[in-house]
Amino acid sequence: MSLLGKALLRGVAIGLGMDENWFAENICKEPTELFWIFHYPPPIIKEGEHPGWGVGEHTDYGLVTILAQDDCGGL
Repeated sequence: MSLLGKALLRGVAIGLGMDENWFAENICKEPTELFWIFHYPPPIIKEGEHPGWGVGEHTDYGLVTILAQDDCGGL
């Protein structure tokens, strides 16, 4: 994933008309790389109840987030 992230950032830099190594040289010299696995189970909804959450509300931080997608759609 680290190599993919670096390749994506090179592509973003090129797309923005910047030197392809701009991110690597300016803001990614010492990256924080996190690997989290979350499971979002289908909700079991009982009449009149809130369906709940697999993982509570959260925001991503950092520069690039790479998500795996299965054939079920959605996030």
